[in-house]
Amino acid sequence: MVGGRTSLVMAAAIPVVMVTAFGIGTNFGIALEQMSIASLILSLGIMVDNAVVVSNNARRLMSAGLGRFEAVAKGVEEVLAPTLMGTLTTVFVFVPLAFMLHGPRLEYIYSIPIIVSLALLVSWVVAMTMTTLLAYVLIRPVSEGQAGAPLGWVGAFWGKTLAGRG
Repeated sequence: MVGGRTSLVMAAAIPVVMVTAFGIGTNFGIALEQMSIASLILSLGIMVDNAVVVSNNARRLMSAGLGRFEAVAKGVEEVLAPTLMGTLTTVFVFVPLAFMLHGPRLEYIYSIPIIVSLALLVSWVVAMTMTTLLAYVLIRPVSEGQAGAPLGWVGAFWGKTLAGRG
């Protein structure tokens, strides 16, 4: 389960990625409008994945006994290439959409592939930099017998309840 500190580290990436993606998007002629906002909503679930992977890996290594610096450094090293490849795979799916259509149809959907691609690339950079720094500062290892989440008892209750139904 994810604790409050780890959740804070992951959540901190979202506004930074959104603002940066829109800032860079203005260089591509994209304004803050309905389709560009829809693009961010579309990419929201994917953009937070990089921060989740980095945070959870750092927390896992801390819980395994590594010091904070070693856990964060090794954790980022372990996930750097896989998260980049996952991000680039999705970007390579969206970028061709910007070149496939012409005329009014392109004008209508142009912001979708650009903003989604920018948001995903920025989310990877933020995960490897800002999320890493926040993980070092905020995340603590979970010790034996310590609850992993602020409301861990809720998950434990439902786990026992559902296990009894089987």
